[in-house]
Formats: sequence, structure tokens, C-alpha cells
Amino acid sequence: MKNNFLQLGWCILLFGVFGNLQAQNKDHRKDHHKEHHKKVKAYRISFLTEELDLSTAEAEKFWPLFRRYDKAKDSLHKAYYQNHRWLKDSLTYLTDASAMELIEQHYQKEHQLMKKKEEMAQAFAEVIGAKKTLKFLHLEHRFRQRLVEKMRKKKEEE
Repeated sequence: MKNNFLQLGWCILLFGVFGNLQAQNKDHRKDHHKEHHKKVKAYRISFLTEELDLSTAEAEKFWPLFRRYDKAKDSLHKAYYQNHRWLKDSLTYLTDASAMELIEQHYQKEHQLMKKKEEMAQAFAEVIGAKKTLKFLHLEHRFRQRLVEKMRKKKEEE
């Protein structure tokens, strides 16, 4: 009897330690992801600053507008990817009706994102002009390409 209690105590201790380590590992991954996200944002801003060549007056109006645009875009992406995370885990249990609903939600979110991009392009054009807005759109695309290239190189080096 005493031996059973001792074994039970060891099991509880091991599960407690293991659970604590798992929680710390999960927190570390979250922190690492947040830190990586901040670095990418900083790299993006530096890239855009260097390439857009805004005057001081343009920059004063452009960057607050850009931050608002970036926040709106991030929130739409976050909502979009939360659905996809759920979908990956439950695809086998979906009915056709719920699958159609998710398809509709997918295109609604894409439409919202496109509408937000159009609104912001219009606002950017009013602040920095149409040519620099077009350049900004091109730079956004180039930035994503560079980021993907950097990630590939880093993966190849590992």
C-alpha cells in the first residue's frame, strides 16, 4: 500500500514537471514568434523608408496612415487564419453545408481585404501621389519576395 502511494506520488511529480516544461516551451515559442514578427515589421518599414524616398512632409502624413492600414490588414488576416487553423483540425467532420459556409466566409474576408487595400491606396494617393502609391504597391510585393528568399536561404543553411 505504501509502495502504491509512493509510485502515485512520483507519477504526479513527473506529470507536474513535464506539464510545467511544456507550458514554458509553448510560452517560449510564442515569445519567439512575436519577436520574429517585430523584426519582420521593422525590416519592412526600413525597406519601405529607403525605397519610397518620401519627403519629410509626405512621411509625416504617410506613416500614420500606413500603420492604420497595417493594423486593419493584420486583423483581417488574423480572422482569416483562425478559420483555417480550425478547418485543418476538423475537415473530416464537416458537412457540405458548413463547408459551403466556410467557403463563403473565405471569399467575404478576401473581399474585405481587397476593399481595405483599395481604400488605403486611395488615401495614400491623396497623401503621397499616385506614382509613389503605385511604387508602394510594387515595393510591398518586392518585400514579400525578399522575405521569402531570406527564409529559403536560412532554411538551406540549417
